[in-house]
Amino acid sequence: MNEEMEAFFDETNGYAKWRSFVASAFSSNVVPCLLYVEGGDEAEFKRQVAKFADAHTQIALRTSATDRDDAARLYRWALEIVDRDRIIIIGSLYFLEQGLLPVYADRCRQYLTTVIGNQPSHLVAFPGSSFPKAVGSGEYGEDDGGEFEALEIPLFQQLKSTYRNMPLVYSDYAAVHPIRYPTRGGTWVPRIDVFDGQRFAFSRLRSDDGGYAAAARNIVGSYGKALPDCWGSEQIRMAATGVLPGRSPSYWISARINMWITQRAFDLSLE
Repeated sequence: MNEEMEAFFDETNGYAKWRSFVASAFSSNVVPCLLYVEGGDEAEFKRQVAKFADAHTQIALRTSATDRDDAARLYRWALEIVDRDRIIIIGSLYFLEQGLLPVYADRCRQYLTTVIGNQPSHLVAFPGSSFPKAVGSGEYGEDDGGEFEALEIPLFQQLKSTYRNMPLVYSDYAAVHPIRYPTRGGTWVPRIDVFDGQRFAFSRLRSDDGGYAAAARNIVGSYGKALPDCWGSEQIRMAATGVLPGRSPSYWISARINMWITQRAFDLSLE
């Protein structure tokens, strides 16, 4: 976190530096997220709520899904300033590890019970991402490829089915690993990822074995019919012909993100 971002957490005058940044960088249509510091001042937090409420229709309260006590206290403070139908509650789940769906479902249950209770906000979201820091071992395939489940989808379906009276809304991290790690140097093995609507799949081949072009051909051969109609899919099909539109991991991450957003937007439009 750089100095400018650290300054946003200055509580003075209701987090004035954070509010000033939001006002200068975004329109009033944006939904600002309330900031807080551990052990922070109640009056300054409430002042932040009041100031944002004067300028925006909705405000968001985002915490980790495990920080139930903090979230409950902050929500209680916010409700003393604004109506609950103007608040969006976000309990971030972060990384969703394979095989632990019941754990995350129970974590959401505890959050709903402790934080919201019988005072549902305008919307409630539990964003998370199943995409790991690294693939190619354990439950995340082999060195040259594999598949693993996108837990975001069955988790949301289970929550919607269980808590029918709760204003749950789908949320995720766009197929990106949600935890930031220090960057390190080194080489990478060309890899292309795809999302078929329920699962992630990838093909990874070293440059001596064909690299991105060979990986793209594997993806098209196995998942071509599942590729959504979007820019990311076009890049894979292009690479499969031997014409590489990009040669860096970041380029192919952007293709994966584009395919994920396109597919999820389409699937959610049908629900």
